[in-house]
Amino acid sequence: MMHPYELVRALVQEQARHGKSVTEIAREMHSRNFQGTLHKFLSGQVHEPSRSTAERIARYFKLPLEALYDVRVSTAEAARRGLPSPERDTTIRFLREPHKPYGNSHHAALSPALMARLAALPPAQVEAVERIIQAHLDALDRKPAGTAS
Repeated sequence: MMHPYELVRALVQEQARHGKSVTEIAREMHSRNFQGTLHKFLSGQVHEPSRSTAERIARYFKLPLEALYDVRVSTAEAARRGLPSPERDTTIRFLREPHKPYGNSHHAALSPALMARLAALPPAQVEAVERIIQAHLDALDRKPAGTAS
């Protein structure tokens, strides 16, 4: 699965291999100050670009407009162009890193269904989920023994 911003990032990286920078690509899109907008989209900070931004990107890379809004279309377009799928670390941080037990027990494993849903999220949303879970675990760690959760 390839999110729209990952498709555009792969296309930008392909251009970079031919010596083009993001600044040059933004300039070629004929818009002043578009570089910042493009960077936000490439980093996953913007999940649904405005119509004018999407049209500009789609026109430049010769993409169907839907590829900038629909994961299925962006995935199909990436496959059609032979772009590699991005590597994903689908485990959330507190499961990747060594940790101490909370409340005299170790973290329960996340279900495969939940892990699959996390894998489909953009990195910025995974980070938000990590912060929420970490805050919850920290709160559990501060509770006195024997207190119900």
